[in-house]
Amino acid sequence: MEKELSHQFPCRWIKSNFLSSEVPSGVKNALRQGQAYCRIRNRSAERHTLALSGHDSSETRERDSFLALIDDEGLEDLVGLYLQMELNGFLIPSSAKKSNGAYEFVIVSKIGDRRAIVQVKSGASPIRKALESDDAECYLFAVNGDYPSDLKGNTIIEPEALVEFAYRHRKILPAPITLWMIKISMGGLVS
Repeated sequence: MEKELSHQFPCRWIKSNFLSSEVPSGVKNALRQGQAYCRIRNRSAERHTLALSGHDSSETRERDSFLALIDDEGLEDLVGLYLQMELNGFLIPSSAKKSNGAYEFVIVSKIGDRRAIVQVKSGASPIRKALESDDAECYLFAVNGDYPSDLKGNTIIEPEALVEFAYRHRKILPAPITLWMIKISMGGLVS
């Protein structure tokens, strides 16, 4: 397999024993596609992998956001926590099903007068279609900033708002998110 890959793409093999939580989302997403090796098209993942492997370059010192490095589940957790605080509500756990392709979860305000649904995309995945609901506010977040031209009243969650929220509420975040925040601040990839 190693010889086959090097005939297809220019590559450099790095031997490592990284934990899953230490692997950038762009790498995980590329390997999740199946048995074949795929080109990683996530610049943040490429730069961070270079830094992790000790092949530091000037590119690894560019400003960067941890949002591009956390995996899809971590990103959904962060957006869920953010919206619970912003909307003064609760996330309904049973609404967070993988089989639900349209949105990630439902949040209901504490007094029950507001409902919200959200779609979250990590890596290079765009949001192709705005959410539609008769009884819920609709929120969108894509790491790559690729949204449909017709938002149909959906609210885009700005990356800066998530980053500010994460640093302000660091103590309540899941460990994989804070791990990326620490790695970036220690490695010079500061958000």
